[in-house]
Amino acid sequence: MFGGETSIEPTVPALAEGGTVLQTGVAKVHKGEFIGQPNQLQQNVGSQTDMTETNALLKKLVEYNKKLIDDNVTLMGKLTNKVGDLGVT
Repeated sequence: MFGGETSIEPTVPALAEGGTVLQTGVAKVHKGEFIGQPNQLQQNVGSQTDMTETNALLKKLVEYNKKLIDDNVTLMGKLTNKVGDLGVT
């Protein structure tokens, strides 16, 4: 604690997101994070990350999105028919 501060954490940047490090300094890292050069990251992530659950969730999202598109087409068709029935152009 310095100068009345209760913690130094607010002044220490965290590695919450990926990206290029623009300047040298101190950073807070979390358990499970991997810090390294881009070629090291690709090798490490590829060998330690199980994407099974992520892929299953993405597949569900794609299927749900297709259903929403189909529903939208159906509803727009019904709306177009109703507008036609009213004689509105």
